[in-house]
Amino acid sequence: MNYDEAFNATLRPRHDLLSIEEIQAAERRRNGRLLRDDPECYAMVDAFKLHRAHTDAFKLALEERGPFLAQGQTVCVVDLGAGAGNVAAALVEAWASGPPTKLTYIGVEPHSLMRRLGIEFLRAFAPPWLEVAFAETATGLSIPRADHYLVTLNYVLQQPGVTERDLRDWAALVVALHSMGRTCVLCLSPNSISPGLGELDRTEVLRREMSAAGLVFELHSTSRRMDRRMPRQDSRGWIVQPARGADWHNVRMERYEF
Repeated sequence: MNYDEAFNATLRPRHDLLSIEEIQAAERRRNGRLLRDDPECYAMVDAFKLHRAHTDAFKLALEERGPFLAQGQTVCVVDLGAGAGNVAAALVEAWASGPPTKLTYIGVEPHSLMRRLGIEFLRAFAPPWLEVAFAETATGLSIPRADHYLVTLNYVLQQPGVTERDLRDWAALVVALHSMGRTCVLCLSPNSISPGLGELDRTEVLRREMSAAGLVFELHSTSRRMDRRMPRQDSRGWIVQPARGADWHNVRMERYEF
């Protein structure tokens, strides 16, 4: 299946089962800010509305990152705040002809329905070269040996549910991975003029936690413009929402090399 076929076979039918009241309730609250114990309808609306756009954003980040694997090398991706597997979907689309070797994806997602949606979507979409697993937390993960480790935070660091404990656990995870092999952390965030979103941003706190854990890193920061693709409500296909202004770079990307 291609992306659209997998989306229409998994996420769209589940969304279509929601009542108007459930969708309206989720729309009033969601804005991509899902908490661990939020109702399932909130997670379903988030996954339906944002999956394509967040997948596209991470594809831009992979373009900025450039090639980082040689033939025969292995990579393990740990996706923190994985949602329904947007990062995995971006990897599949970016490497349509296949990666240099087998790739392991571990999605860490606290919301139980979102994990199930990710599993269902990737069962339909993931090719044989992508090994997929999901977990509730970043502690106690079974991490395979690999030549490269990529830790991703795709539209996560502005989530109101991110706690100080989460950030410490994530820094400890990076320390553990760094001790096993070459490691990179790739964070995507919205470039926004909203004061409310700025108050939620935990990027600086994550940097402090990584430094406090003894990590020394090089930071590479850039931004890109992206028009968002949103699903049509009553039919298949996408509606394109242009970014505000031709020069407005609405996706912020930060890469940490250790």
